[in-house]
This record gives sequence, C-alpha cells and structure tokens, in this order.
Amino acid sequence: MFEKDPNFHRIKDTYEDLVIEVVDASDGVFLWARLVVRSLLRGIGYRDNEKNLKKQLSSMPRGLTELFDQILGSIDENDQPFSDKLFLLTTPNFCLWQPILRNAISYSWLEDLEDEGFPYKCPTTACTESEIDERLERVSCALDRFSRGLLLMSRRRDRESDGHEYFTHDVQFLHRSVREYIVNTREAQMRQRTPNFDVPSSIIRLLLAEMKFALPTKHDFKPRTWLAGGEGGPLRRNLHIFFTVISAAHEKCDHVPSPRIFEEASSIVQHHGKIAEFQLEIRPTNDIPEPKSHLFGMNLQRIGDEWSMQRASNYPADFLCEAVNRNMQHFFPPDLMAALKKQNSISGPNLLLTSTRHSGDVDFIRELLRDGRSPLERIRMEPIRPFDRVDRETCTTIPAPQAEVSIWLLFLYGIVEDYILKGRADKKENQCLEEFLKCDVDCDVLFIVRILNLSKRKKKLAEHDEKCGESDESVNPDELVAFELVEFLELVKPPNLETLLKQIPNLGKPDHQDKSEVIHSSGCLVPYKRGSLAKTLDEIVAAGKKHRHFGFGVSLCVESVITPSERLDVPFAFRMT
Repeated sequence: MFEKDPNFHRIKDTYEDLVIEVVDASDGVFLWARLVVRSLLRGIGYRDNEKNLKKQLSSMPRGLTELFDQILGSIDENDQPFSDKLFLLTTPNFCLWQPILRNAISYSWLEDLEDEGFPYKCPTTACTESEIDERLERVSCALDRFSRGLLLMSRRRDRESDGHEYFTHDVQFLHRSVREYIVNTREAQMRQRTPNFDVPSSIIRLLLAEMKFALPTKHDFKPRTWLAGGEGGPLRRNLHIFFTVISAAHEKCDHVPSPRIFEEASSIVQHHGKIAEFQLEIRPTNDIPEPKSHLFGMNLQRIGDEWSMQRASNYPADFLCEAVNRNMQHFFPPDLMAALKKQNSISGPNLLLTSTRHSGDVDFIRELLRDGRSPLERIRMEPIRPFDRVDRETCTTIPAPQAEVSIWLLFLYGIVEDYILKGRADKKENQCLEEFLKCDVDCDVLFIVRILNLSKRKKKLAEHDEKCGESDESVNPDELVAFELVEFLELVKPPNLETLLKQIPNLGKPDHQDKSEVIHSSGCLVPYKRGSLAKTLDEIVAAGKKHRHFGFGVSLCVESVITPSERLDVPFAFRMT
C-alpha cells in the first residue's frame, strides 16, 4: 500500500523501518495492519515527518474495537451527521454484510435527501459522462472524509464493457468486522443523533434516483439469457434491488412504502422502455423482432423438465406486472392501482397471468376479472432461447411453436406442476380455479406427464446439452401418463373440491371416456386409462422416490395440456412482465 501511494516519495528513505514496525505491532492481524497503514498514509499526505509518523504508530490501539473507536473519533464534529447517515444507509438489518445500496454513484445524492421532493420533482434526465466522473470523484472523497476509509469504493465492472462509469463502482466495507462494529457499538448512538432520518425510505429514494438518472449501458440495450432468477443489464438489476429492498424493509422493519414511491418507479420504468417498438399484432412464429428498449420485461421458459430459463423479453418491462410478480399489489391504494392499470393497460392479459402464477392474491384476481380480464384471453408465445451450460453465445433461438395460448391452459399447466412439486394441493390456486370455472372455460382438459428417466437426465446434463434444446432421447409411450382434469381434482382433493366439481359441466360424462389414446406432441400415441395417474403416484411413493422438498418433481414433469380447441406443449416461453 505504501508504494502505490502518490506521496510515497516523501518517505521512501524510511519506508522499510515503518513497515517493520507495523508488522511487529500487528501481531499477525492483517486488518489491523491495513487500517494503520491507511492512517499513516493520510499523515504522509499531510506531510508528516518520520518522527511524527512513528509517534502516530506508537499511539495506535492494539485492539480492533479500540482502533475503530479512534478512527471514527477523528471525524470532525460538523461532519458527524453526514457520517452517521452514511453508516446507517450501509447497515440496515435487512441486508447482508455488504451494503444493499451497492452502486457508488447512488451516494452522490445523499445530500439531496434533505429535500423531501427528491427525486420526484427532478426531470428524468440521464447523467452525462462528465457528470458521472465528477459524482464518482465526489463519492470517493466523501467516503474517505466521513468513514475514514472504513467504507471503500472499488471497481466491479469494466468501463469498456459498459461504455461509461455509471454502474462500474461499488461501495463496500473494508472488512466484515467493520459492519459488526458499527451495528453492535455505534448504531444506537447514530440513530439518536439523527432521529428524523428514515433509513428504508432513504435507501429506496436513492435507488429511484439511480434508476431515474441512469445512463444505460451497452448491456441494457439487449435482452440477456440467464438461469432462473437471473437478471439482465444493470438497469434490470436495479429494478430487482428496488423491489427486494421494499419487501425486506417491510418484513424486517414493518416499513410501509409511500404510494409516491411506486408512482415514481412506474414512471421511470415507462421512461426507460418507451423507445421500444411495441406492436400489438401477433408476429409470425419465426419472426423474432430486434429488441429496442433500455429496461426489458421478463420471459418465463419451460424446456424439458426445467423452468431454468428466465430471460429478458423483447418488450419493455411493465411495472404493474413486475410489482404483482413480487406480490406487492397490497401496497397500492385504490387510486394508485387504478392509475397503474391505466398506465400499464397494454399488458392486461399478462397481468392476470402473473397474478395467478406468483401473487396468490385471490381477491386481486377477482378484481381483475371484474375489470373485464378473462382466462380466455390469449397470451403471445415467445421465441425460446435454450441455455447451453458451456457456451451461451452459440445457442440457437427456437421459434415459438405456436402464436398464442390462453391464460386458462397456462394456469392449468401451473396448477398441475405445482402439485407435482409440492405433493399437495395449493389452497389459493384452487380458489383461483374456482373463479376461472365461472368464466365459461373449456373443462374438457387432458394432461400428459412424463415419468423421468433420471439416469438419462443425469447423462444429458453431463454432456452439457450439446444439442442445445433438442431432445436426445426418443419418446417412449410407457414413460407418459395421460389424465383428465376431474380425475386430477378427485385425486388431490383440494379443500374446495365439492364446489369445483359442481362447477364442471357434464360431470360424470367425461368426453374422454371412449378414448383409449391421446396424441403426444411428438406424434406418438399415449394410452389413456382412468386411474393411471393415481397408480403412477402410488408407485413413486412405494419406491421411496417422493422427495421431501420437491414432492413428485424428481420423478414427473408436465408435458402437455390439451383441450379440443388448443394445446400447450413443452418447450414454450411466454412473457411474464
């Protein structure tokens, strides 16, 4: 550290003596030595001579806690309020040991938090590159001045890769023990000195500012393929962190976010997506549009027996779908909900689909149905991007097998799959099914599930999906099981079974009674015999293959949902948000 300092030439003649004394005094504690060296470097910057530097070294406490006390005790009294706020922002109880507010440029707006209208009253204008550089320099100086080096700014992204520096630097603790020291020793005093400082709201407002003034990177102009739960470019990750903080602050601190926060976030998301050329008409299945946006929504893909493909869609993100996808609609008062529905009206069918798959809020689903949404509405199917575990760039996009599928079929796929994964009926899903059955949906439904050959599956994974989405195994009808909706409900016995059965027309006269076979998507014929599903599940249980956490999911996967008028077969992809 000494040699890299710009003032090293001032002590180069006595440098070795100082190093020896620091090493001897540290007693092998690297963090202590690092902190002391940083303190000595500050003295060198102030042009201290060798005598003063050695005197400073001898006065350093030998314990870390005492050393932290001395370091923070050197902060100027006039700087204390700003220092307190800085540390409180980085140590909330709803984040891990590193700050939840990671992007360094976010801290450049810390002083602006004193204005309650920030960032709401500010125009949505991206920072220029020169402004970005100036703000990062300001943050670097502030961290040194107000944290005395206990918080550091470090590079995590490449300027050449991003095109600029807006997202390239993180703020981190010098060491895990620094956060522990602040939380256990200093936090209570800091809160007493800043009684009106609302930490969760301040973090959320800084995240809003980060999104609002962001200069998009090269990665924000193109959807990116990730494993389930992955995010795309920096703007996409910023939106994810925004929702994560709101959820965590509510859970850990009972913090209720202001509606104003969501109004602002929706406006920002609209801003970053409005340059996209969104078209309502259905494109041919082999026509993959060139994406044009800064902040993309998310597709959900199903390939084989995995939901392992969650990637950015070719369309701008819909804020209301994003919020409902994280079950945040309960934070929205009626007037805000009405405004957001109007603002995001283009994604109405996707909103109902997202609600059924992720929120579990039956009252909200009923509200959407009263608004005119319907499970009969069609969802545009998206091109499929298989994920190659070896080489992501060589994956060939598969055109969507069909242009549209109803919400009804996607919902049924989810309800059967969830039972397979959990090994039990989901109360909220079946309450939603009860509502959908009032909407004149087609109850003449057949499902096909595959009995997984685990040895083949492991072999396929070991070969890293060399064919990238293409099946390398022939379809064996003996590994496929067909069953109907009523049979499934009677088997899983949801709490509202009696009500569900009353809502299904022609109960007792199944249209499939005379069918002995069902056509699989591969073209092979699957034997249909009532009771096959129950027999299969019993065999899995008897063989000890029902997993404690994943139910029947290690042995079965849903292949198809079929009605007389349409069908849904894997693989498929659809827009969620």
